[in-house]
Amino acid sequence: MVEMRDNYWTMYFDGSRTSSLAGVGIIIQSPNHDRWYFSLKLDFECTNNQAEYEALIIWLGILHDLRATRALILDDSELVINQLNGSFRCMSCTLAPYHMVASYLAESFDGITFEHIFRIHNTDADELAQIASGAQLLGDRQYLIDVCAVEAIPDDWRKPIMQYLDNPNGKHSRKTRVHATNYVMYQNELYRKGEDGLLLLCRGPQEGAQAIMEVHEGVCGAHRSGRKMRWLL
Repeated sequence: MVEMRDNYWTMYFDGSRTSSLAGVGIIIQSPNHDRWYFSLKLDFECTNNQAEYEALIIWLGILHDLRATRALILDDSELVINQLNGSFRCMSCTLAPYHMVASYLAESFDGITFEHIFRIHNTDADELAQIASGAQLLGDRQYLIDVCAVEAIPDDWRKPIMQYLDNPNGKHSRKTRVHATNYVMYQNELYRKGEDGLLLLCRGPQEGAQAIMEVHEGVCGAHRSGRKMRWLL
């Protein structure tokens, strides 16, 4: 069994994927041992590991808003937990953005621990994730839960700007029209206008994740602090 820590908020989480839906289950326990159960449906395509990162990022942000200073994070995914505690390197382009955001949020805590637990010790979170994903459960266990739907962030933030620059007379939001004045298209690539006259190439989600991985794996990662490198990126 996992040893609970005094003055730590504890979070159990898990992800589930069926042929049609993905969901996550989360259990939050306060230092006073009060518990809350949540089942979240994800309205976009994702793997189990992406679903688990989604759950983690959402609730790290909420714990931060609750002014929690210490957190114990428990999950039965060896990959996700070992990526977060530094035992494994995150080599996946699809998981790199999630790993980066989760690591950034983790820095806001005075103390945070990521621990792998066996699935038998994570059955409640697993069942809550299955409820959200539409999987059929065996048995008649009952939960008092909050069910939410989480929508995906648009795949590529550049798309509305590029559409405006390609056809300014089309139907575009005011925000896009104002924002697009800072950008220019050149040889089918989007560039931001720099203050010094340079054009800065704008990268999409997958390209950005790949760039982050390459920088952290190269000489820059060894000679600059992680915090400063993150803001430079």
